[in-house]
Amino acid sequence: MEDIYVQSLMLDQYGELLTQKQRDILQMYLSEDLSLGEIGQILGISRQGVSDSIHRSLSILEKTENKLHIAHRSRRIAQLIDEAADMIHQQRPGEEIVLVLDKIRELALSGEE
Repeated sequence: MEDIYVQSLMLDQYGELLTQKQRDILQMYLSEDLSLGEIGQILGISRQGVSDSIHRSLSILEKTENKLHIAHRSRRIAQLIDEAADMIHQQRPGEEIVLVLDKIRELALSGEE
């Protein structure tokens, strides 16, 4: 499940680097949870063609993420926001939440952890 989440994040961040057909295939595979056979039937290509496209597309997205780390930063920011929200809901504001918010700000502005 976590892999699909990360792959979906990468598709959101870097999808424009793919062809429209590659984006469509990944969208059907990751978001719509269609099987390779179902995707192939919709697009009129073989199951193997769908599989090859998915692997090529994910490779492009992974190489880009390894260079830019945008999806990783987005995920980390979301985790820190969840942590801050939990503190607020538990009525634990104070220095702890300020530290979490500082981490979010630093991560969002500098791109470093």
